[in-house]
Amino acid sequence: MVFEEKKKLFFICLSLNLISFLETRVPGQPVDLFTEPTDKSIVIRWLPPSDSNKTLVRKYLLKYGIGYPSNEVQISGTRNSYIINDLSNFIFV
Repeated sequence: MVFEEKKKLFFICLSLNLISFLETRVPGQPVDLFTEPTDKSIVIRWLPPSDSNKTLVRKYLLKYGIGYPSNEVQISGTRNSYIINDLSNFIFV
């Protein structure tokens, strides 16, 4: 009998704004976060922060990992989705 170990995957999606001379506000968090898990990957989609018409989003910071967010990916502020690949033996929560 073979037992397959399942692990939990946690992820966090944050918006970041690098400080520049003309930008003094930090953008809000992304809204309407959607996830689409498959057998070995997960697609994460979001909409820009509601205040994005007032504050430029330069990049998003996505953190994920087993038990705690140990992996970090910086995503361009012009994108609204990301695919995490090679996720076998995870339970999406």
